[in-house]
Amino acid sequence: MKTDDPKFTAHAIGELEDLTPAERAEIEALIEGDADAAAEAAETQKLAARLREELQGEQAQPLTAAHRARVLAATQARVRVNIPPMLPLSRQSQVLSAIAACLIVGLFVSLIHHLLTRDQAAMRGLATAEHRIH
Repeated sequence: MKTDDPKFTAHAIGELEDLTPAERAEIEALIEGDADAAAEAAETQKLAARLREELQGEQAQPLTAAHRARVLAATQARVRVNIPPMLPLSRQSQVLSAIAACLIVGLFVSLIHHLLTRDQAAMRGLATAEHRIH
């Protein structure tokens, strides 16, 4: 069992009647054996105590069995991210992408070559000028 399980939270806030003896034992073993789980249980207990204090005097309506089941089912449902599937590229798109990539690399290499040859020419000019001075 993990600490994000609603049964772990139920145990932490003292709703033990909702748990089987095996679930209670499993949660208690987790809390005893894992410092992070114990800290999370303590934090949940503090939050529950604060809410009880803040909401003192409020009338709580009990959940119906059907509503409680829906809430528990919703907390156990996994969040699904809707990512559209990637569309396969056509052969023409693949060729055009490869050509574009080659052009970008060619321009980059050309720019580097131009900068290096310009710097080399400048260095030769400096060397010639320095040679004339001496």
